[in-house]
Amino acid sequence: MAQNSVTHPVSRLNPPAHIVNPQEVDALRNGSELWVGYQGPFRTSKWQYRYCYRHTDAELFSCIAPNVASARKMRDKWIKARAA
Repeated sequence: MAQNSVTHPVSRLNPPAHIVNPQEVDALRNGSELWVGYQGPFRTSKWQYRYCYRHTDAELFSCIAPNVASARKMRDKWIKARAA
């Protein structure tokens, strides 16, 4: 886990947009990340992760992915696209 990473316990909250507290996202320092795992309201629902990353220039990247590794890959593509 990265030095500036923040993680929260996995929960069954729904909808995913309300999982990450807006104050926590606003408090993210540049270069840090935050993620929360959740499962939908049905037993057959798959686990997903709400992922937020504050870039070094203070722009926020946010996504929902099946795991944190996938979210980080999406983040890396976003960073490369911004640099191009």
